[in-house]
Amino acid sequence: DPDISVVDIFDRGFDDVELFELETALGHDFIIRCKASRNSNEMYIDEKGIERCLKLKNQRFWKGDEVMYDRISFKKKTYKNVKGVFEWNTVEINGNIYSVLRVTFYQSNGKKIFSDDMLLLTSLTITGLEMAKLIWEMYMQRMAIESVFKFCKDELQWEAPRVNDWLTMKHLLSLVYFVAGYFYEIKDDLVQDEGIQWLAKIANGKGKVSPHFILKGI
Repeated sequence: DPDISVVDIFDRGFDDVELFELETALGHDFIIRCKASRNSNEMYIDEKGIERCLKLKNQRFWKGDEVMYDRISFKKKTYKNVKGVFEWNTVEINGNIYSVLRVTFYQSNGKKIFSDDMLLLTSLTITGLEMAKLIWEMYMQRMAIESVFKFCKDELQWEAPRVNDWLTMKHLLSLVYFVAGYFYEIKDDLVQDEGIQWLAKIANGKGKVSPHFILKGI
């Protein structure tokens, strides 16, 4: 479908120029978390008088803005009154121009939530704060997707079936992914249901209502 835009999301293990160019050749956009070793286009002279590339994470970003969050959660921990700093610019790699986004979050006491800033490189053009936020939010979906895959493997035994028929295999995987997707899509509503709470309780959830304890209760 020519009207559909494909955006591929990668972790920093895939930070590679050949992948950037392959994505472009496929007609896809991409968002990749950069390695700490990724260089910028800026140069500097070190203490020995040798010209070196400045690391992208240390480069000065010329555009940016701040967003205040009343509440935000990372890795099952919730923070209140958080300041998010979004900064962006561009970098040229092998003759191609990409956008770079640096995201930093500060607690109410001014301390960083993460010691290392998140650095994202993308083929998408960052035109302002809203686009910068969208790129960060799209990248953050990667962790949610990985959680679904982990749930499929650990709780629904995705990798356990041993069948030789391709159609049967597709049906099994589709069913497993549907169940996992269903749980995560309506999770907020599920945890409020008394019947679901009871299932988690008899599974010895100790007050925790999660897909794991719901399935165990069933």
